[in-house]
Amino acid sequence: MNKPIFSLKIKIIVFFINLLTLVIIGFFQFKYQHDEIKDSFYYNIENIIKKEFSNKISTTKGVITSFSSYYHSSVHMNSSSFTTFSKDLLTNYDYMNSVAFASVVKKDEREAFTEMMQDSGFFNFEIKSYDRALQKFVKEPQKEMYAPIIYIEPASFKYTRYYGFDIYNDKLYNNSFLIAAKQNSVQIRDRVQNEKKEFLYLFIKPTYSGLIEDENLLKRVNGFFIIDIDIHKILKDIKDKFPQYKIDLIDKNSYEKLVRNSFFENHSLLNDLVYYSNVEEFSNSFFYIKKKLKFEDFNLKTFLMIMALVVIIQILYVLVWQKDRFAKNKLNYKASHDELTKLTNRSFFKQTFEKKIEDSDEEKNAAILFIDLDRFKEINDSFGHKFGDEVLVEVANRFKKVMRSSDTICRYGGDEFIILIDDIKDYTDVLEVVKKVMATTNEPINHNSQKIYLTVSIGISLYPNDGLSVDDLLKNADSALYKAKDEGRNTYRLYTEDMTLEVMQRIVLENKIRDAIIDDEFIVYYQPQYDARTNKLIGMEALVRWQDKEQGLIPPDMFIPIAEETGLIVQLDRLTMKKAIRDFSNWYKQGFNPGCLSLNLSMMQLKSENFISVLKESLVQNNYASSNIELEITESQIMQNPQESIEKLKELNSYGIKLSVDDFGTGYSSLSYLKKLPINKLKIDRAFVKDLPNDEEDIAISKSIIALAKNLKLDVIAEGVETQEQIDFLVKNGCHKIQGYFYSRPKSASEIEELLKTSKS
Repeated sequence: MNKPIFSLKIKIIVFFINLLTLVIIGFFQFKYQHDEIKDSFYYNIENIIKKEFSNKISTTKGVITSFSSYYHSSVHMNSSSFTTFSKDLLTNYDYMNSVAFASVVKKDEREAFTEMMQDSGFFNFEIKSYDRALQKFVKEPQKEMYAPIIYIEPASFKYTRYYGFDIYNDKLYNNSFLIAAKQNSVQIRDRVQNEKKEFLYLFIKPTYSGLIEDENLLKRVNGFFIIDIDIHKILKDIKDKFPQYKIDLIDKNSYEKLVRNSFFENHSLLNDLVYYSNVEEFSNSFFYIKKKLKFEDFNLKTFLMIMALVVIIQILYVLVWQKDRFAKNKLNYKASHDELTKLTNRSFFKQTFEKKIEDSDEEKNAAILFIDLDRFKEINDSFGHKFGDEVLVEVANRFKKVMRSSDTICRYGGDEFIILIDDIKDYTDVLEVVKKVMATTNEPINHNSQKIYLTVSIGISLYPNDGLSVDDLLKNADSALYKAKDEGRNTYRLYTEDMTLEVMQRIVLENKIRDAIIDDEFIVYYQPQYDARTNKLIGMEALVRWQDKEQGLIPPDMFIPIAEETGLIVQLDRLTMKKAIRDFSNWYKQGFNPGCLSLNLSMMQLKSENFISVLKESLVQNNYASSNIELEITESQIMQNPQESIEKLKELNSYGIKLSVDDFGTGYSSLSYLKKLPINKLKIDRAFVKDLPNDEEDIAISKSIIALAKNLKLDVIAEGVETQEQIDFLVKNGCHKIQGYFYSRPKSASEIEELLKTSKS
């Protein structure tokens, strides 16, 4: 009788080990699901519920601020205009209960003000206060200042009974009104107003007579706008989105009680999820949100079925297959891999590729790279075969680092390698991989304190363009490899010539740009900027141009995108910066006044480590003042990583360098980031200028940008201006700095110098 592979004791031990493992896995799976539910709960609160509530509060503050600004700029506001504005507001924002305006009345003006209100139709008008003990309105005693409500909407008895109510001196609201008046700010007063614990929320914003300054604001306050919101309406909308949550507001006493009790709570996994915290800027209102955990929240049934199946599989695995598996795997590995480099071998590579083609439900694009180490025989002859083997292992490891896990790398034989790039989206992807392979190979290998440099030649064939079988693709890639070697080595060649013209032109153009940088073919043009009120030159924007020896002047849209894509934009930006600073410095030395130099700043340049030091060095070398330079960065680039942009731009601004946001209005930037940026100027994009003053949308956008710049105390300039009508519109609306063909096209340095001479004379 054959002896059993495993004894009964070992089988039982294995079973209980598996069982214990599954229990542990089950516990952590349950904990993982619980944590996911908990994370989702807190995420919804912080990023949806509180944010939606915050948006409503911010909207209310914005509305009441707009009311205040309108009243300040238009002292002729009357009951009719107030009603019109208020009705539109209450229609658009259904969570707002009422809008009121309280006019400030001094002590000695009370009698005359009362008579005026009675003569205007409020026959029983008087300044009154609310006696909470008697629960009725009574005549207000003598005060130094009053703020009776004179306008209120809706015009129903529920609200009109507050006409004449001196809300300023009411003990519940006086402090909020006083702070608002002294600080010219929106104050929010929240309190529980009855036994039902219903919350009342008032937003208060003062208005003033004359200019609003930092001093004596209280003496010049002439009224208050007041908005009452229905917090339960806002909560109802939120509850409808999250019916699984219990969402309520609680007062301060209830909140403090919850905080005290939370110290003694049992924090087990089975507890319901509870959240409580303060609400926005309110002092007496707190969120209380709860989710009751249910069995349905956890996918335990599926998990238990999977675990049972795993138990069966594990037992079978231990009892039946484990004995032979290691030996088989070892044998299979030897049959499919190269012993030296541990890469797949030629046979396994062909099987893998053929299987991928057969298993594919739809046609896939793929590429084969046939790679040969240049002059590898010389390394073997000079340093010995042992070092040659070490080189092959090092090259194989480098290939592994730069390739994806889905790609297949094979040692084809000797110093030849094959890489299968699977599932290509675009043929440009192949070229990127080729560059990575060549770059990693070009890194030197250290041997006995000396560096050995390697290069590779690569032949490329594409599936299905260059063949449908593995043999055809390998043959064609091999032919392309020989072509690469014949043309000088350390390069690559495509077997097919049917790649798109765009890709080929891109490769050629990239190489030409690199050569042009070395040959100093890039020059700087300048487009003047003028003050339209005086037609005086105030500065220039430096623009890079390519003066090709064969084709002449190449427009920037032909090479800038390629430069940005390949990272060459950093070299172009620095070249332009150095030449422009040198030109401007020379012009100033000659007694000219070219104004401020504007330089375009790419995000790639901004991210580079030594950019700021290079800029400072160029300024010092040319004795050029940092205050006479302005860096322009596009809005869309800033918004790629706004936080990082803010830090870098602050550092630049600290050196006295001015900063401008180019193409403003096209990048959909957040105003919360805009106010944090240390910028000095907004540049209105030509897209919003070209149809002025005939396009209503461009009119609205241009006015908004100008107004925004004015409110943020920023300078503003418009680009792409070509007509007198555009200038007239911009100047009329507050933008008098102009750049565009109306004044001048971009000019060479010599042409600019002639312009400066003419201007000086």
